[in-house]
Amino acid sequence: MHHPLQKARFAGIPLREMIAIAAGKGIPFQYSLDDLNEDMLSAESL
Repeated sequence: MHHPLQKARFAGIPLREMIAIAAGKGIPFQYSLDDLNEDMLSAESL
């Protein structure tokens, strides 16, 4: 499963921009510090 940080990297955009795009389309985007830590650990293994 790809996490938001990985998806943003694959798309070639910053995570902050991906969150802003989702918000602009009315898509709720919940991203906690735990999610960020998990994504950072996953991204290190790429």
